[in-house]
This record gives sequence, C-alpha cells and structure tokens, in this order.
Amino acid sequence: MSIDIWSQCQGINHIQVLNETAWRIVGTDGTAMRKLVDSYEEQEILENMINKPKLISIKENQRFHPLLIKPFEYRSYGSRFAKKSELGLWYGSLHPETTMAETAFYQFHFLRASEASYSLVKRQITLFSTKVRTEKAIKLEKSPFSHYTKLISAPDVYKASQQLGTAMRESAIQAFTYQSARDTKKSNNIALFTPKAFRHHKPDAKSFQLWHCIASDNFIEFVRTNSIIRETKIFSLNQFLVNGVLPFPAG
Repeated sequence: MSIDIWSQCQGINHIQVLNETAWRIVGTDGTAMRKLVDSYEEQEILENMINKPKLISIKENQRFHPLLIKPFEYRSYGSRFAKKSELGLWYGSLHPETTMAETAFYQFHFLRASEASYSLVKRQITLFSTKVRTEKAIKLEKSPFSHYTKLISAPDVYKASQQLGTAMRESAIQAFTYQSARDTKKSNNIALFTPKAFRHHKPDAKSFQLWHCIASDNFIEFVRTNSIIRETKIFSLNQFLVNGVLPFPAG
C-alpha cells in the first residue's frame, strides 16, 4: 500500500499562489509517426485512430491556443500524476534544458519501441513558453512535500505520485511544481490540471524556438536552428538508467 502523501502533509493547508513561466516542447513536422506508414494520408488515418477514442470536447476550452489546450482534451495514457482513467495534464518545465531532458528520456523509449535498427533519427521540434498564474497551486518541491521527493519524483515507480495527483485533482488544485526525475540538475517541472491556470490564452509569441533533435542509441542531441549563435544540448543514455536499465515511463 502506497503512502497517502496528500493526507500526511495536510496538503489542503499548503495551497498557495503560483506565478511562473512554463516551457514545453512539441513536435514540429510529425516525422516520428511518419516513419511508421507509407504516406502522409496513412499518417493522418493513424493519428485519428490513436487520438479519436480519447478526445474530449469541452466548449469553454475552444478559446485557448491548441498548444495550450490539446493535453486537456484527451484521457491520460498514464503519466506521473494521472492514472489511465483520468483526464490528461499539461506538463512543462521551469527551464528549457529541463524539458529537453524530459523529451530525451521519451525519445530513448521511442527508439526502443521497435525492433528496427536506426543509426540516427532526426526530427524538428519547437520549444516555447507560456505564463502560469493561479492561487490554487502546490509546490511539491517545498516542505512538507519535499520529505517525499524520492517517492514523488521516483524515476521508475509512479503509484505514490499518481495517488497524489488524484488527491490534488479532487482538492481543486489547478497547477503544481515538482522536481524532475530526469534532469541531473534536479530542476523543477510544472503541471496543470486545468487551462484556467494559464495567464493568457496563447503561448508567449516571442518565445518560439526551432531545434533539431538528433537521436541515437546512446545520446540525444538538441541543436538550435533559428539562432545566429549555435546552441547544443546533449543527453546521454547513462543519465537515465536505474541499476543499468532504462525505466519505463508511467502507464
């Protein structure tokens, strides 16, 4: 039986204001799924097959930009703070490099999802930011929740964090921050239960950055393409291993 962290910490007494800039990465050109089919027409059919059963239409959400609202319109496949039976969350990070670390972790899993052998897989991604502002927030990296960081941000088990996510959702929490399980610098991620926590209906217009994500079996490299100054970020497979094994994402 997992620990009821919300009750142990008397979470309802630690609700506070959250005012942050959240960074998120999205795929730009759809090349990841394109590799699985023979044409763009088949890619569209495949995407509709995957997404349609989970689509949830909420009229009041239509005023938000798709990059902000899309995660809320689907039931969760299972994530760190959401069970498969629950609505999805919008996940981001407080620093660009942290969201790259999170993306790198999932990219390694993408490469291992097929028995096919790849040399290098290249795809274009977009990094952007948006403002988050709510009075119904929790900072899980702060006391008293920080006493349970090893459970909340465990790299390979998610039962306690999913139970905590359910408790926060039932307590009408709109957004929260927590320590990343993938970033070696232990920087913080951010997650939203509802688009009501966004300060604006659109992402920050000046924040958009184009990057190339270059993946191999042992490293993931991010290279910025729309900048005069060359920027690169490299993540090795070893930094994500637990006892020599790449842990599965939450499900």
